[in-house]
Amino acid sequence: MTLQEFISLRKKLNLTQGELAHILGMKLRGIQDIEGGRTPLRTIHILAIERVSEKEAAVARDATLLADGVYPDIHRIVYGVPPS
Repeated sequence: MTLQEFISLRKKLNLTQGELAHILGMKLRGIQDIEGGRTPLRTIHILAIERVSEKEAAVARDATLLADGVYPDIHRIVYGVPPS
C-alpha cells in the first residue's frame, strides 16, 4: 500500500485523521506525520488500517469499504475460490 492509498482508504472509510488516530491508539500528530511524509508508512500502519476497513465493511455489509486487494483474499478464504 502506498501512502496515497493509505490516505484514500482513510477518506473512503469517512474517517478524519483524529478519528483514525483514536481507533489505532495513536496521537493525531502521528497520523499527520505519516500522511505528511515526515514519518514512514510502516507495515503495522497498513495492517491496522486494513483491519479497520475489514471491520467497517463487515458492519456496513459493504465490500467497497475494504482496502484494495483485500476482497479477493477474503473471498478466497470464505468460499475457497477467487471472486469471478
